[in-house]
Amino acid sequence: MSLRTVLSSVVASTTNLKAKLQRHLQANDLHLYLQEFRERQRAKIERKWISQHRAETRVGNQIIQREMHLGAKLAYLQNQVNEQVSTDVADLNGIRACELELRQLNHDFGHHQQKLTDLEKAKPSGPLVREYLQSLRRRPRKLWKIEQVYCQLRGGCCARDCGCCERTWKTIRDPSGSVSYMHCTRACGCCVRYRGVYCTDPELKHLKPRPVTRSGR
Repeated sequence: MSLRTVLSSVVASTTNLKAKLQRHLQANDLHLYLQEFRERQRAKIERKWISQHRAETRVGNQIIQREMHLGAKLAYLQNQVNEQVSTDVADLNGIRACELELRQLNHDFGHHQQKLTDLEKAKPSGPLVREYLQSLRRRPRKLWKIEQVYCQLRGGCCARDCGCCERTWKTIRDPSGSVSYMHCTRACGCCVRYRGVYCTDPELKHLKPRPVTRSGR
């Protein structure tokens, strides 16, 4: 075999090896790209679920805080009427309005629980969701501290010296007095009295913004 033939064979082999290597690199790059793309998509799905879960949790908190506010108002009005301090028709109408809204809120809370159940069923698997849920269970105080900044920015109780967000609460949903780590929503009774108006959340469309009554409630 002549030297020319040998060299030609070597060149051809080298060219083939380069082509194979190039195809391998391209295939590897494509594999890495697809892997990164799938990871980005998975992270996007996880972040969307977390956002939906946080939003639904806020809806539940708003319902609870509105119930607390209405419960206190209802007790005040009933006491006025029972002790015959007041037979004002406005107070009687206020009692009926509170009872009606509390029934509606009870319906809303059931709907809220169903949405949380649906979210649980549709929960994606992944590190972001896993870390988020672990934080809810194991580090609620840490999350509460993070949310404290947003409560201050919204002009909630953390922006004032009332200390409402530091307390535990008795609620219709949990009368044990152990509800904690709940920052202000638009339905916070203290904030409603401070601002003089209750502006509802878009998620609770049946409720209308209303001024505070003459009793400060």
